Amino acid sequence: AEYMGIFTINQKAGPKIKYGASSMTAYPDNQCSRAVCYNPKTNEVAVATNAGEVQIRDLSSMNTVKKSLQAAKRWIECMAYSPDGQYLAVGTHSNTIVVYNTSNYSVKGTLTAHKSSIPVSYTH
Repeated sequence: AEYMGIFTINQKAGPKIKYGASSMTAYPDNQCSRAVCYNPKTNEVAVATNAGEVQIRDLSSMNTVKKSLQAAKRWIECMAYSPDGQYLAVGTHSNTIVVYNTSNYSVKGTLTAHKSSIPVSYTH
């Protein structure tokens, strides 16, 4: 893979989120990320912001957001693409797992019966 270099998550600063992610930075939540994952089937990169947004980008053009998904009201803890590349699972600090169909990034389902933040992983 080629070196992607540095890319900007969001050009404009967003509002301060009450009880937002505890990042050690002066940047606002919508300009910070703690979860990134790659889909080798589609060559897409999912970048999650600490403001609950998931940005879908093409690996060859990381500064361009192809699709923006509002997965949660709070930050994203983790994400993973399924081994076949058909789904993206997003574990949120809002105590949900949101599963997207990667053909159009529509919501396939949301799991809500959790009492704390969710780690996500797919196994082969």
